[in-house]
Amino acid sequence: MLKAVVTLSELPEATFASLMRPLMVLDFSSEIVVNVHVPNQAAKVRKLRRLLKKSLAFQLRKDGSRRRDFQAAALEKDTVDTLTSAITSSQRLVEVELAVIISASKVTRTAAEREKAELELSQRVESVLQAFGQMNGARGYREDTALLPTFTAFLPGVHGVRKTNREFTLLSGQAADFVPIEVPWIGTHDDTPAFLTRTREGTLLRFNPFSTELTNANLLVTGKTGSGKSFLIKQLLLQWQVLNPRIAIVTKGADYRALVELLGGQYREISLHANFVKNPWDLRDDAREPDSAQIAGVASLAFHMAGKTGSDDAVTLNFLEKAVRMTYERLLAIGKTPRFSDLKWTLEHYPFENAVIEELGHLLALKLNRWTGEGVYAQLFDRDTSPELARTEDIICYDIDGLKESPELQTAVAFTIARATDQQIGRKDANGNLRPTIAVFDEVWAMLADPVLGTQILNAFRTARKRYGSIIAASQGIEDFVGTAESPHTVGLAILQNTEAKFICAQLGELSRLRDVLHLSEPAVEAVKELRNVPGHFAESYLLVANQPESSTVIQLTATPFDYWATTSHPLETQFRDQFARDHTELSALEAIYRLGVSHPQGLASSSARNRKESYATAS
Repeated sequence: MLKAVVTLSELPEATFASLMRPLMVLDFSSEIVVNVHVPNQAAKVRKLRRLLKKSLAFQLRKDGSRRRDFQAAALEKDTVDTLTSAITSSQRLVEVELAVIISASKVTRTAAEREKAELELSQRVESVLQAFGQMNGARGYREDTALLPTFTAFLPGVHGVRKTNREFTLLSGQAADFVPIEVPWIGTHDDTPAFLTRTREGTLLRFNPFSTELTNANLLVTGKTGSGKSFLIKQLLLQWQVLNPRIAIVTKGADYRALVELLGGQYREISLHANFVKNPWDLRDDAREPDSAQIAGVASLAFHMAGKTGSDDAVTLNFLEKAVRMTYERLLAIGKTPRFSDLKWTLEHYPFENAVIEELGHLLALKLNRWTGEGVYAQLFDRDTSPELARTEDIICYDIDGLKESPELQTAVAFTIARATDQQIGRKDANGNLRPTIAVFDEVWAMLADPVLGTQILNAFRTARKRYGSIIAASQGIEDFVGTAESPHTVGLAILQNTEAKFICAQLGELSRLRDVLHLSEPAVEAVKELRNVPGHFAESYLLVANQPESSTVIQLTATPFDYWATTSHPLETQFRDQFARDHTELSALEAIYRLGVSHPQGLASSSARNRKESYATAS
């Protein structure tokens, strides 16, 4: 087994409580050895005084005049400061030695294995030397000539037997900063952990979004493509099955399809060619008439459909709410559920108070033509709810990527589904039990740019916790929620205030906007910059809870081979998984995932192109 020892060769400019963090977050196992010895204080003071005299002598010429020697002057200052503190305060003088012992990952038995291990060891040593440099300017030294005696001297129980000459004299307060007693946040303390993962330091963190320690159960997940954002969300959903939740997902693309089908859920692709319709006018099963939230939701959607009318937005929205209420009263009286064509009829026959309102009513009715009757969008909004979407599903995913050619239509559908999901929060099951509802909105935040629709979404964030609900907001950049500094989304900023936990994956570009809106400290920004994602091994993200530094940490998300194949979003692996399922129709989704996990426990992301056929043959 090849080993290397790196010792502290130069002290940092100053010490602080988390000084040792760079050494503790290395992505390979290592041993940090800190020896602290309290010598005879009188003898140590005498030694320091002799050192002070030497430093003064170095700054004098033979004729007694002073000369410039910056190194000696710095030594004089440090020695005077140390002596002053030792004599005038309760601190004591201590000797500190610091070493990091590094090992290769495998025992070598052949020359080829040794060559490979030496290369790996040299890379790890370089990482340790860089970590020393991050400790406020400290420096490390790789032991070479004295490798074996130094390694032996740092073994447990051997300290003091062999002199290493690697010790530094410090005050006890400074020496304490070299003792790595800092422990990362360990998470919420509920009986049910719900989500369990490792921190970068190797400790376990447990997290339950419905913990009484949190003010709400909402989550924000943001990260660039390939950062592990979708992998994180799917791992959360997979582990949260212990809570027996209802889950509704709105997304663009097929990222969640394998997981949803594996868990027995329904996957619905929404497009103009599909026969899936959700009537936004539907009432809750336990409601006989619409409440104010339902009326406001339908009116907001009608406002979005109509677009700009030239009138004041508040006047238009107020007029639409009155028209929606009238439409409900007229249709419910004859036992029917309204549709947008009924709203159009109401607008055309509204008892107008004046010419301005009459003109507004006719203009709104005209603008609803595309969404009603035989209009191009009518089949998604002016029909009764499809039987497939009328049932309450434990797990359902809506893929609206098929509407990407029409952003306004995609936004309207996303809002309709969001409203329907919000209505499900707080509903009891057939046995009268209140189950948690988790709603995931991934990459569908164009509706926040519309202040009217955004206000409705904000209300869902504010009230979800009271009804045992959690909303996960996911996107590639924080700007999707809050806009830019020049053009902010006020609704998005308010949503962040109602989102207790933030999972920040690796980001793209500069982080000033992220830092400003989440009030991140400089160490937190640096932690985000250093986040890594190694496909098949781990994905890191920075977890910030309640905007408190003490409840933040870097988590290192790993997965069992089974979980990995159920949740991977890597294009190569998803294609491989889908092809394998098509070629082995005799296997259930569970059996296919299990077989892939057994054959390729770390996935295929690191496989070369030439051995993918061999990988497929192995799984088969």
